[in-house]
Amino acid sequence: MVAICANCGRERAPVADVKKRCLCIPKGFWEIPEAQEAAGHLDAGSLVRLLRSRTNLSQEALGRLTGLSQSMVSQLESHKRELKDVVKLRRFLDGLGAPRVTATRTQRESIESTRLLAHAAQVTMGAAEIDPHRWRGPNMPEAALPVRRVTGTDVDHVETVTKALRAADYRLGGGACLDAIMAHLAYAHRLLRAAKPGNQVGLQLYRAVADLHNLAGWASFDVGRYKVAAEHLSLALEQARYIEEPSLVANVLYRMGRLHLHRGHTLQALRFLQLGQIAAQDSGCERTVALMCANAAWAYAVLDDHKRSMDSLARAHDAFARADADTTPWVRFFREADLDAMSGVVNAALPTPSLGARHRPARPTPASRSGLPAPGRDRRTRRRDCYSSHIMSTTPAPSTSPRFALTRDRVHDVLAALCEEAGLGAKAAGDAELIKFTNNAVYRLPRVGLVVRIAGSATVAERVPVVIQAARWLAQHDAPTVRLVEDIPQLVRVGGATATFWHLVPSTGPEPTGTDLGRILRRLHALPAPGFALPSWEPFARIRSRIADAEGLAEADRVFLTERTDHLELLVQDLEFELPAGVLHGDPFMGNLIPGPNGPVICDFDSLSHGPREWDLIPAAVGKVRMDYPTDHHSPLAAEYGFDVLTWPGFPVLRQLRELRLVTSVLPVLNTNPGLRTQWRHRLDTLQRSDTTTRWSTYR
Repeated sequence: MVAICANCGRERAPVADVKKRCLCIPKGFWEIPEAQEAAGHLDAGSLVRLLRSRTNLSQEALGRLTGLSQSMVSQLESHKRELKDVVKLRRFLDGLGAPRVTATRTQRESIESTRLLAHAAQVTMGAAEIDPHRWRGPNMPEAALPVRRVTGTDVDHVETVTKALRAADYRLGGGACLDAIMAHLAYAHRLLRAAKPGNQVGLQLYRAVADLHNLAGWASFDVGRYKVAAEHLSLALEQARYIEEPSLVANVLYRMGRLHLHRGHTLQALRFLQLGQIAAQDSGCERTVALMCANAAWAYAVLDDHKRSMDSLARAHDAFARADADTTPWVRFFREADLDAMSGVVNAALPTPSLGARHRPARPTPASRSGLPAPGRDRRTRRRDCYSSHIMSTTPAPSTSPRFALTRDRVHDVLAALCEEAGLGAKAAGDAELIKFTNNAVYRLPRVGLVVRIAGSATVAERVPVVIQAARWLAQHDAPTVRLVEDIPQLVRVGGATATFWHLVPSTGPEPTGTDLGRILRRLHALPAPGFALPSWEPFARIRSRIADAEGLAEADRVFLTERTDHLELLVQDLEFELPAGVLHGDPFMGNLIPGPNGPVICDFDSLSHGPREWDLIPAAVGKVRMDYPTDHHSPLAAEYGFDVLTWPGFPVLRQLRELRLVTSVLPVLNTNPGLRTQWRHRLDTLQRSDTTTRWSTYR
């Protein structure tokens, strides 16, 4: 499929084809010594400043070329941010057609860590296909004759020997037992090939082999074999997830996090530990939760994030206090003394130990392997400054917009004032009919034949100018959309309330179908790039903004939603989209179609942006697999559009993103519109339980 550059309008080569670059970049640009030096040092900020000074490219155009947001490009240009993520750097340089440079060892390690993290996130969240037939550990000796039958005695033997090898590894360390572990692993895989996973013996064997790979990964890292360790841990994670053992999943992720902490890849370590916290919560084992939170506190401390470090450490102590004495075998090593030792590690890692910390740490001893790095493990220099700046810069800042909350008891007075301000007279609101009240309060005004949309919060109001610009652009192209009232100066503001006025579409046509939505999306996706700066698709920025603006959100729910957002962002970064990027509606579900007399039209342009077109096909697909809709609108949509997103490998990830958005979208108005809370709580509970089958209803 031919890709057209949204900036110069010419055919654009695939990213990998560096010989055929987009003509937006001057022909001799990469011959400039400053450009060559910046590319060689992977200095994205210098390249942005060079391009901005030597070309007419806007920040938005550079964002479209490189896959970054306009705000990120702006921060690179103004020295406020640095692009450190190696995968994003590679995409940035490829988007500009930069000559290839050889990655350093550190950069290669970062790429390997990012790939492992993406795989771990997919496995943990159930988005990866796990094939037991591909399981074979690295560097394993040749297997002997195959086993014909596996009994409970065989599995007991595997578990007993693994327990003895783990005890010896804890006592001796340094990979002293690695050869014995690998020989035992080869024997266990012989049993695995003969086992039937559906019966009790098979499940017990899968659990035992996962635990053994977990041990093999830890022992391999002792002798500096990172790649081998990562392969073992990756296999252990798949096996633990395959048998649905969340406590073991959490323990493997703990090992992955510790591995990266000791290598100096602190941010990646934190992401593994955050995934582990999700699995630990699913397991219901409070000691596992305490283990993950304590280690996350260590990572935050290395990143100089004092508040998050102390909060995570407090959660670890609270969870440990609730833990039962009889716990899962993989976490029994984590005792009260180990938690105290971790408290010491956390406070020692912070640049200024907290004098008022809730839990006064004991000074750790090197012998505590579960709480401290073993001798020889902490060889790498920690990259505190680099990762600290990244973490802090991705934390949403408090909104500077004036606080405005639209409540049901005052909305009619606000509506009357807005009608008066628009020149319609307050009486126009006399017979107003409420269409919906979520992020916007939408009213039908039958007396004047109009519809008014009132932004329900400051966050929503900030996007209204872009909505107005987009609506006029769509009208110019005669797109099947609702139309603004041009006789009224848009937008209209009264006392903090922001509104737009639209022509009423008579609902006289037949009920819209998935075929109609597919036809409308094909029309929208075929439109040329607009002449104004269309926002880049940034679902995570909006989700974080809504979490920051949330009303009455419990701290545990806030932490869960924030951590889920973080790990989904990593998954989305690793997706390979099949459709070309372009104009998106952003939220094209059936509820946004109006059955007009000349056919259905689509409304609600709050999410109009430039991004992957697969995203516009997700709402109907998620409606089919998650919502309690009586009709399947996805199948006719896919047939009309010519692409079935349910068969695309990236669907499980974007499904999770869509569901997260459906939960977080109403956070800014949750208190002012209490009727939403019951359904919102139901949705959030299913996410926290990793329940993918329970149906959701629409917000009322």
